[in-house]
Amino acid sequence: MSTATRTEAQRLASRLNGRKSHGPTSQAGKAASRRNALRHGLTAQHPDHLPAGLASSLQSEIEVYRRHFNPRDDRERQLVDQAAFANLQWFRLAQALEQRAAHHARHAIERWDSARAAEVARLAARLTSSSPSPTPSMLKTTLTRLQRTAEGCDWLADAWDGLLNALDNQPAWTESQSRLAARLLGRPHFTASPDDLHELDPDTRASWLDLQASIEATRQPGTPPESAADARQNLRELCAELRDELLEIADTLWNSKDAPDRASAPTRAFFDITPEGARLVRYLNDAERTARRALNELERLRAQPAPPRAAVPKKPQSRAIPAPKPQSPPAPKRNPTPPPKPSPTRPRSDFDLSNNHDSDATFSFVPIAITPPHPRR
Repeated sequence: MSTATRTEAQRLASRLNGRKSHGPTSQAGKAASRRNALRHGLTAQHPDHLPAGLASSLQSEIEVYRRHFNPRDDRERQLVDQAAFANLQWFRLAQALEQRAAHHARHAIERWDSARAAEVARLAARLTSSSPSPTPSMLKTTLTRLQRTAEGCDWLADAWDGLLNALDNQPAWTESQSRLAARLLGRPHFTASPDDLHELDPDTRASWLDLQASIEATRQPGTPPESAADARQNLRELCAELRDELLEIADTLWNSKDAPDRASAPTRAFFDITPEGARLVRYLNDAERTARRALNELERLRAQPAPPRAAVPKKPQSRAIPAPKPQSPPAPKRNPTPPPKPSPTRPRSDFDLSNNHDSDATFSFVPIAITPPHPRR
C-alpha cells in the first residue's frame, strides 16, 4: 500500500469528482432510473413496473374483468386482477409476434437473396484464395456444394467465362488464372508429374495432361505460333463447354428447386425460429398458463359454499309518530228501506194445472169408486 502524500492538485480533483452527480436523489428520479433497463415490460411481475401506456391499458383491463366476474372478496379480486394482467401480457406478446412475422415476411425475399449470395461468396473464397492451398477433398466438397444451387452454378459459369475472355485479351493465363482453372477442375494446381494424378481414371488423367500441355504451350515463349494457337483454341473450347454445361444446370435447378423455395420464403417467415422469436413464444405460453390458473382457482373458490356471515345487530330505528288525522263529522244515518211484502198466494192444489210449468206433461185420471153413505135413519 502506497503511503505517498497526495498533492494539492489530486485533492482538488478528488473534491471536484465528489461534487459530480451520484445518481438521482429525489423519489421521482429514483423511480425513473429504475426503468433504464426496461425494454417492453411484457414480462413484468408487478403492474408498477409497466410503462406508462401499458399501465393505463392494464387499469382498463382490470375494470373490465371486475365488472364481468364481480369478485366477492379480496381473494377473488386478487385472482381477477392477476387474470387481467396475464391477459394483457398475452395480447401484447401476440401483437409483438405478429408484427415480427409481418416484418420478416416483407423482407423475406431480400433475406433469401442475401443468404444465398453470402453462402456462394463463402464457398467461392476457398477457390480464389491464394493461401492456404485447399486439398483435393476440400475442393471436391466445395464444388459439389456450389453445384447444388443455381447461384453457385452461375458463379462457376462466370469464372469459366472470365478465363475465356482472358484468352481473347492476352496470349496466356497468368499464374492466378491457371491456379483458378485447376481448382475449378478439382485440383489444387497444375503439376507436370503424372504421379500426382494417380487417383484419376485413365481418361481423366489423359485429358488433364492435355490441358496442362496446352497451358504450358501458351506460356512458353519458344512455342511455335501454330502450336500456341491450337493450345489456346483447345482452352477456349474447354472453357466454353464447361460454361454452357453449368448454365444449363443452373436453369434446371432454378426452375425445379430455387425459384419455388424463394417464392415460399414469405410464408416460412411467419414461423419465427430466431432466439428472440422463441423467447417471445415462451413468454406468451407463460402468460396464458398464468391466466388459466387464476381463472381455474376463481372457479374452484366459487364452487365452494360461501361461509356464513356473522349476524350484525341491527340498531333500533326511531319511528316518528304520525300526527292524528282530522276526523270528519259522521254522516246522517238513512232509514233502511223496508223489505217488500210478500204477495198473497193461494194454496196449490195437487190437481191445479195452472202452476205446472211442464206444459208437455200428460195426466191420466184413474176412476175411483165412491161408496155412498148410509141413509139416515
